Amino acid sequence: MPIGIETAHGFGDICFNIPLIKAIYDKHQDEIYVAARTHCKDALYNINYITKVVDIAQMHEGETKLKTLGCDTIYQITQNIWFFKFREHDNNHSLIDTPMRVAKEFGLELENQRPIFIPSSKEFNKFANYQFPEQPIIAIESHYTSGQSWANNQHIANIINRYNKTHKIIWLSNTEPPNDPAIINLEGWTRRELILTLKYAEIFFSTGSGFFCASLALDEYNQPEKTVCLWIDDLYRYEQRLNELQWDKRITWLHNEQELQKYLS
Repeated sequence: MPIGIETAHGFGDICFNIPLIKAIYDKHQDEIYVAARTHCKDALYNINYITKVVDIAQMHEGETKLKTLGCDTIYQITQNIWFFKFREHDNNHSLIDTPMRVAKEFGLELENQRPIFIPSSKEFNKFANYQFPEQPIIAIESHYTSGQSWANNQHIANIINRYNKTHKIIWLSNTEPPNDPAIINLEGWTRRELILTLKYAEIFFSTGSGFFCASLALDEYNQPEKTVCLWIDDLYRYEQRLNELQWDKRITWLHNEQELQKYLS
């Protein structure tokens, strides 16, 4: 019988949960069906120990759907469900450590805590065959309505105005890019394909965890030269924990508008 797993939350959360999915697979050595919400299920693509990705609309819907697909054993590993349970007893708990703590709850061995993102050969080929400009590049994760960011439309405009004379700009968003000649036209590229473009970014401005967590999964050669997080980090506690883990030593955290102004000047 296949083993069912629900990891229903965001793209970055799922990247962090993939090592936990691997631990579940290692324990059972059986087919693995994983339920995830539509907007983030692409984080699960190209993982060879995942047999089927099941599309769901809401948290907990996966448990019901997986049962109908013949899964008798179902693991609920959605980050936000467990994170808030752990925070009740540890106010300094970091979301980064949630999969490790969940593994212990299930009696599993987690070999690797680092997030996993594995591009397909087709995605690599599209990236490799594209002629990026020789001019320096910045990347902006421009979906600034993220609950993790303090940045707004004007802050993103300030970043563009600071760099659009000297750099080309990769617009990491499914929203319409500004009408600026510095924006590289990557219309039609998927989120997974855009993650690969971070290799060419001199600076990656992050407003949320999706692209950021995927960038942590990349080896140092393919990571952006610098990452700047425009985050409110009071809840999920990424900053201190990542400083300890040192997966990417080139991250700068800007906590408010004044710090951004200082950085841009």
